[in-house]
Amino acid sequence: CSTRFSVTVCCRCQQPCRQSIYSVTYSPAKWPSLSLQIQLGSCNGTNAECNKHYKENGAMVEVFYEQLNFEMLTESEAYGFVNLLADFGGQLGLWCGISFLTCCEFVFLFLETTYMSAQHNWALY
Repeated sequence: CSTRFSVTVCCRCQQPCRQSIYSVTYSPAKWPSLSLQIQLGSCNGTNAECNKHYKENGAMVEVFYEQLNFEMLTESEAYGFVNLLADFGGQLGLWCGISFLTCCEFVFLFLETTYMSAQHNWALY
């Protein structure tokens, strides 16, 4: 539950609000290699002694992001208030239009029936 503007809103989210997923890739190799002829750190011996010291007591760790992608999931209502008003107005307009046309047709039917009846009575006299 969360409280905003003195209104408490309780919701049950299916997806977690925040989630971080990291994948680990492990690549073993001999380090330092014999072709590495540099002196690292504070080793006061020869290159061979320093390489042996680092091989036994050292490790090289590289940490980096494999991909810089992220995915954002958002939730929203499937049928909002604006859609409700639009559909209600559309239905109201449809039914009012149909009832107006029906009333016009009944008036036209009444006038036509009256005209035909008057014409039939006129022909009899």
